[in-house]
Amino acid sequence: MKRIKIVLLMAGAILMAVSCQKPFVPEKTMLYGTWVSGDTHYRFDNTYRDYELFDSTTVKVNGAYWNPSDDVSEDEAQAVIWSLDEADITVVKQMYMGGKVPHSYTITALTPTTMTWKDNYNATTTFTKQ
Repeated sequence: MKRIKIVLLMAGAILMAVSCQKPFVPEKTMLYGTWVSGDTHYRFDNTYRDYELFDSTTVKVNGAYWNPSDDVSEDEAQAVIWSLDEADITVVKQMYMGGKVPHSYTITALTPTTMTWKDNYNATTTFTKQ
């Protein structure tokens, strides 16, 4: 009986210690700029700009995505709309024909020069800031 009490007290202490840890919340301003992982490039801007769709209407975007190995330069990049909610970043790729493709990630580490995020399948990607 005494051992059970000790084990329960230890388990309670561990749970309290873990629950007191603050969740990681990245600093939004550190995301601004161009991030590269292999051939994947993302640019996260701190302002919105107009992006013209095929029918001459415009949408507000605040970033870009491109892959030079697909013979796409930054000038030809796909527009994105990104937002940050605590450590969760949503990147919505804006299609020229008007469609939107959302992608959700959780930022697990962020420094001025590197960023790591994981997707919904726990696959991680590490980026370097250009």
